[in-house]
Order: sequence, then structure tokens, then C-alpha cells
Amino acid sequence: MRTLSLCSTLSFLAILGGKVMAPPLMPTELRIRVGEEFDKAYDSNHFVEELKVGVDYGKEDTDHAAWEVMTSWPKHYYPLFETGGDGPRARVLYAYDRLEAYKYVPIRINEKWPGPHVYRIWKLTSPRDNTIEHDLAALMYIPNNSGRFRPNSMKATRPNKLKKQKLTGLIRDFFPPPEEEQNAIKYQNPNKIRSEYVKALRTNKPGASSSAGRS
Repeated sequence: MRTLSLCSTLSFLAILGGKVMAPPLMPTELRIRVGEEFDKAYDSNHFVEELKVGVDYGKEDTDHAAWEVMTSWPKHYYPLFETGGDGPRARVLYAYDRLEAYKYVPIRINEKWPGPHVYRIWKLTSPRDNTIEHDLAALMYIPNNSGRFRPNSMKATRPNKLKKQKLTGLIRDFFPPPEEEQNAIKYQNPNKIRSEYVKALRTNKPGASSSAGRS
């Protein structure tokens, strides 16, 4: 029985000397598409922008908020759109998750750039069964009224698979294994799945690889 886990390589941020740097800007076409899909998902029409390239987000100073968990695995995913081929091995899914700044006084957080939250845009693929490779496409923030934005407030008419998901949901809805393995996964003990997932995270600790990639 295959392990239901993140057992792929993490093409992530460049981490040099304890610094956490924003990746290069997305290609214009992809940046526009991400913004459009973000707007489609919510009624609030919050505008998102990419973080400045070359800024160290690994520490707190007078210029910006700090992001201690920038290199952690996502706890949840908010799918935006899928592209690529029809099969699960050819499919590409763009999704985001939200991180919160740490070590700040809430009443003063708006004085720090880029504010209390940052949004990681992920390019997700599954080149092998039961694996999801993570490529950090962008780091973004909401420049105006960011405190009013709620990730869980996606439109009610949005398909369930394009709402808040865990890793298991992504595999089920976007990157399913062969049919016989789907049936086996369906009857797995949830506690065993979680145990295998945690074991995989410890084995593939985020940030162990410092390569950054994008297509």
C-alpha cells in the first residue's frame, strides 16, 4: 500500500546564511492569471501583489514583518486553477496558502510591510503516483484592507474541489492514483495516514533543498 504523503522534492526559496528571500517575479501572463483567479474565488475582490524581490523575510526589523514559518509545509491549500494535460501526471494545479507574521504587536502590524499575512502561490504537480511536487511560484500580499480578507470565504457556488483542501484532498481530486489504489486508500485508517504523512515531513524537511524553480 502506497504512502499518502508529500514525498516529492521541494523546489523552494533560496536560503543563504539564514536569509529567506522572495523568489523572482512571475511571468506577466501567470501573474495576471493568478490575480484574475483570486478575484473569481471571492466576492471581496481583494487585489494581490507580489512581494519585493531581494528582501530578507527571515527576520524582523523596522521595515517589514518577519515570517518564521516561510519554509514550512502548507497545512491547507486553497486551489485557484488547474492547467496542463487531462491526466493526473500531466496536470498542473496552482493553489495558495496563508502565513501569519510572528513577534509583532497587533495594533502596530499595519505599520510594517507587507502587513500581517503573506500568501504563498504554489505550482503543484504529480510526476509519480501519490506524490505532489511543490514549486513556489510567488510570494504575495494584499495591499489594501488585508485584515478583512478571509481565505475560507470563497464563493458558495465554487466547486468543492476548488475550496480549502488538505493534502489528501488534493491527491483525491487532482492527482488520483490508479483505480485499484484509490480503493485501497479509501479504506485506510485516517490515523495511519496522518502518521505516515508526519513521518514523510520529517524525512523531507522543507528548506533542506535551496533550489528555486519556475516555468
